[in-house]
Amino acid sequence: MPEGPPWYQLIEGELVVSPSPSWHHQRISHSLVTLIDAYLAQKPIGELAYAPMDVYLSDRDVAQPDLLFISNARRHLIAADGVHGAPDLIIEILSPSTARLDAIRKRRIYASAGVDELWLVDPAEKCVQRWRLRENPSEAIEIIDENGILTSSNLPGLEISVATVFRR
Repeated sequence: MPEGPPWYQLIEGELVVSPSPSWHHQRISHSLVTLIDAYLAQKPIGELAYAPMDVYLSDRDVAQPDLLFISNARRHLIAADGVHGAPDLIIEILSPSTARLDAIRKRRIYASAGVDELWLVDPAEKCVQRWRLRENPSEAIEIIDENGILTSSNLPGLEISVATVFRR
């Protein structure tokens, strides 16, 4: 992979430039990192990382998800140059310039690589789509609006108010 910035992803063999995230995107990312880190401080069941972080999924796919969680049982995937294999949970924050890439192409790659869970965080709609890719890569298991609570089987006991994620 080329050294950044700019940052690149290899998606289905195609080198894709990742534009810098917006201020609002970074605020959402920071909120999620803060909330999940606080949870992991109480329950050290794995590691949380955030972009830019190369995730090597195949010879043709090296993604840089916004956030990713790797359980202690899968800690062997972590290397000095990134993550080699499928994280337990990937979180993508949709931006107008990358929403289609994240929601369609990368979701398909994550599913085929064995990622268990995917959150697609949609700032425009103020909702989070939660996918269990191993169970059904074609349909989100739930869409949680800003009045709802986000949970994850990969992070047992974590409860995140979606409104908190989108606060300005």
